[in-house]
Amino acid sequence: MGLSLLPIISLGEIKHLDNEHLLQNKVIFVIIGVAAAISMMLIDYRRLEKYGWMFYGIGVLILLMTSSFANGMIVGQLIFEIGSVRIKSIMALPFLFLAWAPFFNNSKLNIWQLGGLFLFPLYLFLRTPNIPVAFSYTVIVFVMLWWSKIGRKKVIFITVGYACLALIGSSLSWSLLHEYQKERILGFLNPEEYANDAGFLYLRLKELTSSVGWLGTFVKQNSIPVAHTDFVFASLTNYYGYLFAIVLVAILALFIVRMVVISYKIIDDFGKLLVVGGIALYAVPFVYNISMTLGLLPIAGVSLPFISYGLMPTVMNAFIMGVVLSVYRRKDLVLCSKNA
Repeated sequence: MGLSLLPIISLGEIKHLDNEHLLQNKVIFVIIGVAAAISMMLIDYRRLEKYGWMFYGIGVLILLMTSSFANGMIVGQLIFEIGSVRIKSIMALPFLFLAWAPFFNNSKLNIWQLGGLFLFPLYLFLRTPNIPVAFSYTVIVFVMLWWSKIGRKKVIFITVGYACLALIGSSLSWSLLHEYQKERILGFLNPEEYANDAGFLYLRLKELTSSVGWLGTFVKQNSIPVAHTDFVFASLTNYYGYLFAIVLVAILALFIVRMVVISYKIIDDFGKLLVVGGIALYAVPFVYNISMTLGLLPIAGVSLPFISYGLMPTVMNAFIMGVVLSVYRRKDLVLCSKNA
């Protein structure tokens, strides 16, 4: 997690917070993240299976608070504020992740029940509206679906059917979009035509990433918005260069590789579901953030795991690592119990 301090050290202050306050906050976030990882690692993951419905209820409650009872808004997304505490829809994601592992490991739930359990939170995510988190939620559920107890033919049918419905829904929803939402999409597809509006940021990112050398400029770019969060990869690439960017991507990708290797060593169905779900929960924002910085995907409010400034990007990914470690360190105990 030490790499997460680099944006603050190199990119300087942000809005009303100076380096000292940013550094203090980030250190606190890292400490909380380490505590979350250690706590989850020490918990016997097998105990989590019986609390699936509780985790689902907590996740849905968070989504109801942010979609139906919201009393604030940040960057176009609804939030629920209690004093100085801000509840965001992304906070539901870890709980829903912990809920779907027991659901998919429960042979008593049929396809229609699982479909309803999936669609209700998705609807609430879209109401907030938080499209990136809704996308992450969808990917997590479908990745875990392929490792569930549901038959392979049914899984293929469900996946293809949902993909077709998603494509049809996306086509039909174009007429329902607001003008600014259409411009954002068109700005991604043709940034030159919308150079002064929705396409400006795409062109700016392309200019910055194409003009950087191997060793960087070591100059802060004030023209990059949210340089510490959503565009932290672009900011660090501009500052330290391509060589650093490659090393950073390699380090973050190693987490995925390591978790994939662990997944092949787990024989317990519930444990394997937790690991593959954790891989998806970590990999989606990682791949999306890098891709949108390179102009391969539309710009969205997606943080780079461990690197972006903020409590949730740090704690949630540390939480994932803790869950995976909990499964891994008990793999031999599960094997012994099965052989007994």
